[in-house]
This record gives sequence, structure tokens and C-alpha cells, in this order.
Amino acid sequence: MSCWLPGESPLTPHIVAHDTGQCSPLPCTERYHCSLHNWYDSHDMWHWTRKKQILEGFPKGFKVQRIGISAAIEVPQLPFSDIAKYFREHAEIAGALLGESYDKRFTPSSFIQERGNGFRVGWFTRNAKYECVQEFSTLADAATDYLLFSLGKGRWTPQK
Repeated sequence: MSCWLPGESPLTPHIVAHDTGQCSPLPCTERYHCSLHNWYDSHDMWHWTRKKQILEGFPKGFKVQRIGISAAIEVPQLPFSDIAKYFREHAEIAGALLGESYDKRFTPSSFIQERGNGFRVGWFTRNAKYECVQEFSTLADAATDYLLFSLGKGRWTPQK
């Protein structure tokens, strides 16, 4: 039971006596029950905390990834289509992202890899499994998805 004394803030800690049920500014003892402690540990205190929603196309347990290519870090604020255009015009930056992905030495992590005549982007788990994999025909589209995916901003679907 929460309580406060007249003229004081409801956030001022008080206790409720077990025997009388009266509010008192006394410290917690065995004789008294501190309602502030119960409130602190209750669901009511933390009602604003929610489970983080998993974005569509992202794996459970996803964590934002570090991107070490400085020229690529500056473009995620652009609209997605402009990012793809940027990588079409700057193929060397897209290639640098591909190289950075090949150099990763930790899991779980996002990845971009060349496969046959195309590219794959997705999540590599601790169990050495591939999840949330999307395939692309161009490096620019794959680099766009890799950058957005790695930073937790979304997934790229090229215009046909």
C-alpha cells in the first residue's frame, strides 16, 4: 500500500505500519512494512519497460554492428534509395564493406558475401547458422542492405 503525508510529494518515502495501516515517515523495521520497497519491485514501477520489438527481417537477439568504413558511416541518414545510388556511384566503398565483412572474427554478426553471380546478406549465428538471408544481384544493393541491416535501420528491397 502506497501512502504520503498531506503537503508532501507522493514520491517522499514513507512506510505503512502493519498493525495500524497508518502512514508514517519512520524508517523500515521488522515492525513496519515499507510500501516504497514493494512499489519499487512491482510491475507498476516499471510499467514503461517493454520487450524490444524485433523488426521484420531481423533475427532474435540482434545487436547493432560496428561499421569501420568511415565513408559508409555517413550515408545511413539518407533515404534508402539514395544509399543504393551512392553505392552504385562509389563501388569501392561497397567493396570495402564486403572486405570488412570477410574480416569479421566474431559471432553472431551481420555478413555480406559474394555467392555465384550475386551476393547474400544476413545474420551468422553463434551456432554457425545463417539467418535472415536476402540475395541480391548487384554489390550496390547488397551493400545497401548490409549497411542498413548492420545498423538496425531496416532491410533494403531494390526497385524492379
